[in-house]
Amino acid sequence: MRSSTPLALLAALLAIFPACMPEAVAMDHPCIALTPAQIVRARSRAAQESWAADRVEAIVDRAERDLGAALPEFERGWWREWGHAADWGAIYPEVNHHTGAVPRPVADNALNLALGYTLTGRREFAEEAVRLLEHFAATYTFEIDHYDVGLNTATWGIPLLHSLDLVWSVTPPATRGRLEAWFLDMARHVLEHDREWLAHGWGGAYNNHYAWHKRLLAEVGLFYDRPEWVEYAIRSPMGAADLLENGLRDGGLWLESSSNYHFTTLYALAPLAQSMRNASHPFDLFTHRFRGGACLKDLFTAPLKIARSDATLFPVGDCYGSTVDLASVPLYEIGYAAYGDPHLGWIVARGRSRGTSPSDLNRLLYGADAVIAEAPPADSQILREHGWAVLRGSSAGGGHWDSPALTLFCTWDLHGIHANQDALSYQLHGRGRALVIDSESRAPGHAFSSDVQRELNRHTLCHNTVMVDTRDQRPNPELLTLERADLTPGRQTVVLGDPSGVLYEGVTQRRALTLTDEGVTDVYEVRSDEQHTYDYLLHYPPEAVVDLGLPLSDAELGWEPAASWLRNVRASRTNEPVMAAIRLGEVHLDLEVEAEPGTEVWIADFPSSADHGSPPSTILAIRRHASTTVFRASHRVR
Repeated sequence: MRSSTPLALLAALLAIFPACMPEAVAMDHPCIALTPAQIVRARSRAAQESWAADRVEAIVDRAERDLGAALPEFERGWWREWGHAADWGAIYPEVNHHTGAVPRPVADNALNLALGYTLTGRREFAEEAVRLLEHFAATYTFEIDHYDVGLNTATWGIPLLHSLDLVWSVTPPATRGRLEAWFLDMARHVLEHDREWLAHGWGGAYNNHYAWHKRLLAEVGLFYDRPEWVEYAIRSPMGAADLLENGLRDGGLWLESSSNYHFTTLYALAPLAQSMRNASHPFDLFTHRFRGGACLKDLFTAPLKIARSDATLFPVGDCYGSTVDLASVPLYEIGYAAYGDPHLGWIVARGRSRGTSPSDLNRLLYGADAVIAEAPPADSQILREHGWAVLRGSSAGGGHWDSPALTLFCTWDLHGIHANQDALSYQLHGRGRALVIDSESRAPGHAFSSDVQRELNRHTLCHNTVMVDTRDQRPNPELLTLERADLTPGRQTVVLGDPSGVLYEGVTQRRALTLTDEGVTDVYEVRSDEQHTYDYLLHYPPEAVVDLGLPLSDAELGWEPAASWLRNVRASRTNEPVMAAIRLGEVHLDLEVEAEPGTEVWIADFPSSADHGSPPSTILAIRRHASTTVFRASHRVR
């Protein structure tokens, strides 16, 4: 509960900042975090608008809790004794703990304290932020070398730099000097790391790590007048220009084969553009058109192409069990303020309509006062460069957004940086919820290097495709085949395939998916000259209740490692059509798979979390032993 009314807060602010004019917060150093005008506007919002006052109070409450907190120890003994000689793949958890998990929350605390000082004038917040900065400069050393160190350092180094920006006026000159030496050392460390990435090709070209390396270098360059570092961040190989010119597909989707990692890149480049504007740098990263017409704005607008009817994204590739809700992405406050695009305004307005929002801080500091919102087109999309298709149905009222309409996603993508082995898979959303999903298990700690990520999440077993001989698909270095796309309203069809046997040697595949307003039909053909075991895989959300209408017996799948994560495996045999009733609250799915003599069916619990502590999703497999077979299936939604 707020301890003061907006009018009382206004009175307090006026007492601290009598004129409440830009000159009252004039800066004698480059502004990267906030300009004087932005500070005045944020204070004014907190004085006049309840949502802003609540946000400032949350900053103050947290800052008060953090006063005098114990300082962290940045341990290096493990690195000097054995880590420096260890295999980098084996020490992912240690590296990410010591160069990410330990410093990052302390840096976030420092920035919150600095914001508390900036917005309320409470000097004890500034002094505590300076204490944290001094501790970093005195005790954090840059000796650890590993793939992830550059990105990790950027994720907490930038908040610390912004903290110093905001508390500059109360930072003693001697401390400023020590911090300058330390931040320059940090930047040199990240620069060296960036050059190692370029030399060794770690993570592949146009990896999101490059965006974070470059952002830190540019921010330090802006603050400490190192224009060569800003230029390097924009114009060097894998700099911002290179990333935007060559890292986008289909008009703005990031190339790493993951809907979530699109935002990892945007979270580096968009705030960098804001910092450059704040510092009055002559190059405007927001609006500059690069070769081929590429623009940072494309990264903001492109996700709408793969949005479901509720403006959430289909989770594709490495998502670690999470789903992006566009209205909860704080960057859209910055994007709308920069571009004024009504389609971005539509996203921002959705977030603001919910009351308290993750975007409130960006709204307070950078957001537009008023929003013009216009729903974006809801056309079906054939994204040929990425190898994705999004088929959108319509509701009885003719619209799509926030309607019961169905949306189908399918992929023939190449195996990108953060891809899963999910070629020819599909997902279905409708009636306001996920219906047929790609399953993923959440992991604590560093998800990318976790056991469940390595042994389960990236495997073919997790997707709605055909698995051959219980093996994973082979990585496909090129797009598979889009044979046909018919986007006729009311009955849309895409035909995908692997006519060359790229995914499984000696096995060709062809899949025809048709979306109507009632559901989806699927004709999935696999051909080989040899006998194989084919598992036609389907996944349903944790809330789904699946009734197969078959006698089921406990079973063991018997292959490692992915299947070992499944629980409650049961199986049956049938010569009849497989009929399943799937209930998801008030929504019902009727599954029918055409009969094939000797069909086996197995069903199991798929872990939603690595510790099996969350309700599981359901995996269902229709298994056939044949050289050639056709799975004819349908999901009717009612």
